[in-house]
Amino acid sequence: MSETSHEDEHNVAARPKRKTPDEHSGNQDEQAMLHRRREAEQKLQERQEEASREGSSGSD
Repeated sequence: MSETSHEDEHNVAARPKRKTPDEHSGNQDEQAMLHRRREAEQKLQERQEEASREGSSGSD
């Protein structure tokens, strides 16, 4: 019983869905990584702006 349902799952996963087959599984990790990187870059930029405003741009 469980074997057939497993095969069904595999068939559904193997079947191409509208151009975005892994939007919920594999792509989510990528999105999270991109989001984290963007946040980190934003924080870094803010810190750099603050530092330059204070006049200590060569602290890092």
